Amino acid sequence: MLKRLSRAQADGDRVLAVILGSAINHDGPSSGLTVPSGAAQRAVVRSALENAGIAPAAVSYVEAVFGATRSPDRPLLIGSVKSNIGHLEAAAGIAGLVKIVLALQHGELPASLHFDVPSPHIRWNGLGVAVVDSHRRWEPIDGRRIAGVS
Repeated sequence: MLKRLSRAQADGDRVLAVILGSAINHDGPSSGLTVPSGAAQRAVVRSALENAGIAPAAVSYVEAVFGATRSPDRPLLIGSVKSNIGHLEAAAGIAGLVKIVLALQHGELPASLHFDVPSPHIRWNGLGVAVVDSHRRWEPIDGRRIAGVS
């Protein structure tokens, strides 16, 4: 499923997506598995973006949320494969990756199931993010569709 791009091209494989960068870290102390450390999450996302050579504004969709200044007319789209298949713990990242590859292949983003009303505990106005609450076409930014998976 995963192979270096140069090797895949040399082997004549059909390339569905390219991972531009990655990063890992430890969440550090937190309240539990489902409550990651905010500081650790920010640091790992920042490292992955730097490793990929991507500006935060170039990312149009993530399987998690990260803070970046966004244009109100082009919010960061967010969703989670968990709404479709539940929390897979160690396999959650690969499930998110498969979802992104399929979304890239079809140029569409599936709805986040069971999302009805945005949480009143989050100040949505001016945040620059939007939950993918219905199936939609995935519009590229500057001719590219770039996604992040946590």
